[in-house]
Amino acid sequence: MPFNLFILALVFSLATASKASANTTSKLIYLQFPTKNHYLVEEPHKFYMYTNRSFEGKASKPWQGGQYGYVRNLIRYNNSIIATKFHEGIDIAPIQRDASGNPLDQVKPVFPGKVMYCNYTASHSSYGKYVVLTHDLPSGVYYSLYAHLNEIHVTAGQFLNATTKLGTLGYTGRGINKTRSHLHLEFGLILSSKFEKWHKKHFQDSNNHSIYNGLNFSGLPINSLIKSSQKELINIADWTQRNLKTYYQVLCPRKSSNHLPSLLKHYPWLSGANKPASSPSWIISFSSSGIPLKFEPSWIRVSKPQIHWITNSWLPPEYRSRNRIIKKNDKPYLTSSGIQYVELVSENF
Repeated sequence: MPFNLFILALVFSLATASKASANTTSKLIYLQFPTKNHYLVEEPHKFYMYTNRSFEGKASKPWQGGQYGYVRNLIRYNNSIIATKFHEGIDIAPIQRDASGNPLDQVKPVFPGKVMYCNYTASHSSYGKYVVLTHDLPSGVYYSLYAHLNEIHVTAGQFLNATTKLGTLGYTGRGINKTRSHLHLEFGLILSSKFEKWHKKHFQDSNNHSIYNGLNFSGLPINSLIKSSQKELINIADWTQRNLKTYYQVLCPRKSSNHLPSLLKHYPWLSGANKPASSPSWIISFSSSGIPLKFEPSWIRVSKPQIHWITNSWLPPEYRSRNRIIKKNDKPYLTSSGIQYVELVSENF
């Protein structure tokens, strides 16, 4: 059977499977495009929604700003131009509009899953109206997020198959207008089931979204995941370990000698095949964007999180750590936001 026909058959078999088996059938999965815009590989300038950019007095509308990664807020550093702001998802442009310019594209899940949260009040988040799904796969419980929706067509608790329309692409949320309507899509790890306690400790403002707040998500490069998935079925854990590199490691105290944070319960592959040994601390490996990649027990005792190792780079670490690391006297330190982030990931708070 040709691969394309095989993929089509797989998607429809998932769509008709029971709730209990549809999302745990195989370790290998196919991630579909969430809208009819499939230009990701062939014509990326049609796939990504541009951003409005002003750099050194010159205005532009680069489609590259809609990609995943460090793609925004340009600065000039050592005669090079670099982007310093991280974009945790991808912005998918609409391909259908009505006579008034309103987008008409319907949004579907990238993979069958359960609706865990719907934010119907656009002003409650920079995401605007958004929907969060969870996908209970053999390697962990992953989330996908669909933001800036004009309309939401589903409710929490509903199981969605590959053909379910969960909403209409739109321009709700801050900093977006009708012209820049797009779907902001994320896919990745949920950091902590105790997020609300952490948020209350560090922030004065209210949390309207329970654990489905954007601060509690760590988005994987969904554009690359979709690209890979068009070629062959993928295992999320294996793909992540093969394709993402460690940028820094943090040595941090463990809440108790045998405590396991939510991350290790949801994603056992982060600590290897066996349950981690009891220890006074962790060495946690992170990607440049802060995606947790590995937990290792450590017998070094520390009172607070500190940098254990960092990649040698010509760029200051604040530009490649989302301002979670800075250098003082040529030595790297976690910033206050970096310490807060490690606390969330390790659940030592």
